[in-house]
Amino acid sequence: MLTVTRHSAGAAAGVTLQQLEQEVKLDIGTDWSLPDLSGVLPGVRAHPMPDLALETTYFDTADLRLARRHVAVRFRKETEAVPRSRRGGNGPPPQGRTSEEWTVKLPSTSDGALLSRTELTWVVPSTRATPATSKAAAATSKAAPASSRLGARAPDRLPRTVHPEASAFVHAIALGRPLVAVAHLVTTRQRTELRTSDGRRLAEIDHDTVSGKAFATKERPLGADRGEVRFSEVEVELAEGSSLEILEAVVDRLQESGARATSGGSKLGTVLQLSPGPKPPRKPREGLLMADVLKQQGCSCLVTLLDHDPAIRSGDADPEHIHRSRVATRRLRTVLRGFEPVVAATPGDAPPAWFAALSEDLKWFGGVLGAARDSDVRLGSLEKDCAALPGLDAAGGATLLDAAREQQTSNHADLLEAMAKGRYLQLLRALEMLSSPTGPGAAAVPGQFWATLSQPAATDMPSLAKRQWSATVKAVSRLGNQPANEALHRVRIRAKRLRYLAEVAAPVISRPEDRRSASATARAATALQDVLGELHDAVVSEQWLRDAASRRPARAKAEALVATGVAAGQLIAAARERQRAQRLAWPSAWEQLDRKKLLSWTGA
Repeated sequence: MLTVTRHSAGAAAGVTLQQLEQEVKLDIGTDWSLPDLSGVLPGVRAHPMPDLALETTYFDTADLRLARRHVAVRFRKETEAVPRSRRGGNGPPPQGRTSEEWTVKLPSTSDGALLSRTELTWVVPSTRATPATSKAAAATSKAAPASSRLGARAPDRLPRTVHPEASAFVHAIALGRPLVAVAHLVTTRQRTELRTSDGRRLAEIDHDTVSGKAFATKERPLGADRGEVRFSEVEVELAEGSSLEILEAVVDRLQESGARATSGGSKLGTVLQLSPGPKPPRKPREGLLMADVLKQQGCSCLVTLLDHDPAIRSGDADPEHIHRSRVATRRLRTVLRGFEPVVAATPGDAPPAWFAALSEDLKWFGGVLGAARDSDVRLGSLEKDCAALPGLDAAGGATLLDAAREQQTSNHADLLEAMAKGRYLQLLRALEMLSSPTGPGAAAVPGQFWATLSQPAATDMPSLAKRQWSATVKAVSRLGNQPANEALHRVRIRAKRLRYLAEVAAPVISRPEDRRSASATARAATALQDVLGELHDAVVSEQWLRDAASRRPARAKAEALVATGVAAGQLIAAARERQRAQRLAWPSAWEQLDRKKLLSWTGA
């Protein structure tokens, strides 16, 4: 296969290097050879580079939790071969420079044929092989456990433990389970560099010949027929500053030589030969129980948190990772709140202790996510408003933006700190327990609990939504002619809960017309939630601006304080205008929701 890679360094806590890998993959035959790439574009010349010998060990949980989430942890030893011109005698070729590194590879995203994947790398200082170190490496390989050996050929230096920072990065995704060696790959890499006529580096082409072996574990025994997997691939790494023109020209030349387009796959995936496994049979709507709904919602929340966990940890700038994680926690917490009367042993009793603890953990983590999300939204809104300030007030706006960025940094740091806590891992394990009643930890949920949820979801979910609808109506009826901001915010919370329950109920309702009504209810509740949400954001923004403008940094000059105050005054006026507009808009949004025909599916 062909892999096209572009690297861009970035910063991440404790990481030596963070880089973005962009790939385009092509299949090649076993007898394929790299064509001459000199002249692939005018002035481009191909230059051979020393070969590399790569030994790579991949680590995962015994049941491959990381691989199934498209995350990889690897240890790589890279040894450069000495050029033939510097070799002496007829013995084996001497080894040159050796380097070692730990890498965490995050899930890839695709844009057509182009795949993008972030890598985080911890580099071990380079060494040179000597007779002494070779003997020590041999002794280490002999002492390695049998499960880590490749037939008669064992890795020279199989690590006993994973790099602590790499292990900590994937600890939550692994749900705290230990990491063990699951595969070992030996690669011979033939490298060619493309340069311009004046010596500027454009790209590196790597032709890899790979031999890999998967290791058996107690939870994943391998058949006797699972021997070494052998394959070849080519990687094209664009140098910094190179354009995609060189990439397109190289791909065209390689396809002319017999390479073929493919969907691609990682080296580890090829060696592990993972299969998705059979999907559980899908129950018809009429057969779904309330227990099934709760399991599905627990699984959905867990999948969302684990999907976005690596991106949040690596400092991905896309705010959607935090936003979607926050929505997942809030949605499930709403479902748990709705289920409380159902799971209580008798009416009026409290829900089981573990059930209440899960709800509290969701509230805690949702709150941390919420603070980070709110700071993202505030900064985005403030950047837009400050851009509209007169030029004379730009300096004051810049001071406020600095304060907003500082708070955003602080809130994101708080989120990362929360994700390093045992309570976060406890939450993930509880979600797994809820979504996989037959999996690890299932004994913590007594069978009696699931027996209380044996009612048909098609009839009981509308009842839960009806209860939430009544709470929303009651909150609106208490508003009065000039409702306070806090009271409107309470209406927003209830509308949001109604929306979530309607969204959960819609797929399980039997009658098509009721399913359509439930979906329409969710849309109308979302519209009301959005209007009141913008009102709440504007109210919070006004208060934040007042607080920020009132601060007096040490040694601040009087003119700077005045400039900040003037800019804050204009931004507060803009926030006030948004409040006025949303106060005028919310009654209309409420009327669209407050319709008996729309809510008929709930029995209201």
